[in-house]
Amino acid sequence: MAIERVLPDVYRIGMGYVSAYVIAQEEVTVIDTGLPKHREIILKAASQAGRKAEEVKHILLTHHHADHTGSLAELMGATNAKAYSHPLDAAIVRG
Repeated sequence: MAIERVLPDVYRIGMGYVSAYVIAQEEVTVIDTGLPKHREIILKAASQAGRKAEEVKHILLTHHHADHTGSLAELMGATNAKAYSHPLDAAIVRG
């Protein structure tokens, strides 16, 4: 797994065939969470951006597939984030 800075405030987290992103602006946003057990790599990306776990405020899910939502519960438990998904995906994401 690799963390790559793609823009001044945007980090891509490569997790094999899927990626997540950390946007570290005024509030920290995570886009997708990868498969289960990827919380630490996402928090490491936030740390590389000079941010702490409690500064993660938003988790945006592009869609409900497990390779995009797998670490959502872990990440929400480690942060103060609110999750966002499309209304048609919400029931599936909640499980």
